[in-house]
Amino acid sequence: MTDESWAGWYRDRQGSDAVILTTDGQQLRLRIRGVDFEGESFDGLRPVAGTPDQGEMFALADGVLNDCVLEWD
Repeated sequence: MTDESWAGWYRDRQGSDAVILTTDGQQLRLRIRGVDFEGESFDGLRPVAGTPDQGEMFALADGVLNDCVLEWD
């Protein structure tokens, strides 16, 4: 299967950022503020291994992206 992509927005307490959501049919991938996230579902988006500590940049719960809104067309 070829990758599919959608343009969208990421919103959290820091503001809004334009993003591109990509999937290969198994993994979702997203880059937010220069940090790559991936997961098998929207509830499982985690910073990619080897990503420096993000501190206050994102709300993470058990390492998973949390307390945000993702929108796309």
